[in-house]
Amino acid sequence: MFFPLAIRQSLVRQRFPAMVLKRFDHGGPTAGAVASSKGFGTKEKAVENQWARQHDVEKLKALSEQLKKQAEQTKTMQEEIDQLRKRVKDAA
Repeated sequence: MFFPLAIRQSLVRQRFPAMVLKRFDHGGPTAGAVASSKGFGTKEKAVENQWARQHDVEKLKALSEQLKKQAEQTKTMQEEIDQLRKRVKDAA
C-alpha cells in the first residue's frame, strides 16, 4: 500500500524513533564546523586579502591611465588657449 511521503515518514518515526534519530547523529563535528576552524579561516582571510590587493592594483592601474589621458587633454587644451590668446593679441 502506498502512502504519501509525509505519512510514510511519520509512520517510520513512530515505529523507529531511535533509529531515525541515530541515523543523523554520527558523533562527529556538525556541518560547517570545518569552515569555522582556525586553519580554514586563516587561509580564507589570506585569499581574500590577496584578492583585495590585486583588485586595488588593477584599480590603480586604470586610474593612472585615466590620469595620463586627462593630462594629455589638458595639455592640448592649454596649447589651444595659448594659440587663441596669441591670435587675439596679434589682431589687436
